[in-house]
Amino acid sequence: MRRILAIDTTTRWGGIALVTGGSAGTEPVVIAESGWFVDESHTGGLPARIERLLGEAGWSKRDLDAFAATRGPGSFTGIRVGLGLLRGLALATGRPCFGVTTLEALVAAHGPSERARLGLIAAGRGELYGCRFDAAGRPPIAEEPPWVAPQQDAVARGAERGALLIPAPGTELALPASSAAAVAPAPRGIAAAAGCLVAWHHPGLAGPVPPLTPVYVRPPDVRLERR
Repeated sequence: MRRILAIDTTTRWGGIALVTGGSAGTEPVVIAESGWFVDESHTGGLPARIERLLGEAGWSKRDLDAFAATRGPGSFTGIRVGLGLLRGLALATGRPCFGVTTLEALVAAHGPSERARLGLIAAGRGELYGCRFDAAGRPPIAEEPPWVAPQQDAVARGAERGALLIPAPGTELALPASSAAAVAPAPRGIAAAAGCLVAWHHPGLAGPVPPLTPVYVRPPDVRLERR
């Protein structure tokens, strides 16, 4: 059974999880999980939290077979902190590092639904990052690429076919009373979901490892002109 360390530093609820899985035909199992509210930044104390959780499970870094991280969209600084830390751990241990989008992990953390699921994450400026997934897929099946839109437009997308809106922790939604959509409680097991997704997507943790690149969705505010 493969051992995976997963982290999420892209939302207001930081998370670390230890997951076993990765063998074809077996369900991933969450061995231990830790979460905390992020007031300002994800930068403080993350390595110590990882060491503490590994100690509680009786694992060491040498026992790990792979790392998993959410890679956005979400907090710009949080994405960089999480991916940078796991890249360093992967380099130091010689283990592969896999990434999943935060929106997929968010929807997976909620679980199956009777409606199509629309993951939503606060993007600032009155906007939301979003992506629509099928109702009950495990892992969830994306029906579109991630996008960013004003909150009113994002909620309207969910109401078009009566989707279940799944907000990330710290994401506030204003839903009109006449809307055909419904709002789920914000799930907090995003890191654990990321670890399970890696186990589902990469049985045996074998094959080529995709680049661990961030997903920002919104284009940069400043562009350098090419000479």
